[in-house]
Amino acid sequence: ATCNNVIIQNCEITGNRALATGYAYKDKKYLNKCHKAVTIKNNKLTSYNAEGIFLPNTKKATITGNTIISKCSKTSVVKSAGLHILQVGKIKKSTFTVKNNTIKGGLCAIRAWSESKIKIAKVTMKGNKFYCKKGKKKAINVNKHGTKKIVNSKNKTYKW
Repeated sequence: ATCNNVIIQNCEITGNRALATGYAYKDKKYLNKCHKAVTIKNNKLTSYNAEGIFLPNTKKATITGNTIISKCSKTSVVKSAGLHILQVGKIKKSTFTVKNNTIKGGLCAIRAWSESKIKIAKVTMKGNKFYCKKGKKKAINVNKHGTKKIVNSKNKTYKW
C-alpha cells in the first residue's frame, strides 16, 4: 500500500533501518505506485545495518533539520547510505527537498537513484552537512543518471 501526508517529527528512532517507506519488491502491482507528501523533520535517526532513511518510490518528500546516521559496517554497499532515495517504478515529477540536515553514511551520505527509465524530477539540497566514510568527495551521490534537476547549495562535505 502507499501512504499520503506522512509526517514524522521530533522523534528519536534507532534500529536496523531507522526509517523507510515501504515498497513491495516482489509484488508487481505496486511497481508504479508511490508514497506522497512525506515530511521528516527535526528527528534523530540512527541505523545499524542499513540506510538511516530509505525512500523508495516516493513522489514528494521534505527532509529538514534531522540528524541521520547509518552505522552499517559494510561501507561498500548502497544500504550504508545515510539517506537513500530510490525510484524503481514510473513515478513522474518526483521532488525531494533535503535541507539543514546532518547526514552520515558509509558509501555516501546521500544517494538519489533511478532504476527506471523515468528520472527523479528534482533533488534540492541546501545547508546540509554530509559525512562519508569513503571520503568527502563521495558524500553526495546525486547525479544526472537518476535525476533531471539537482540544486546543490551551501552544503558541506566531510570524511567521517
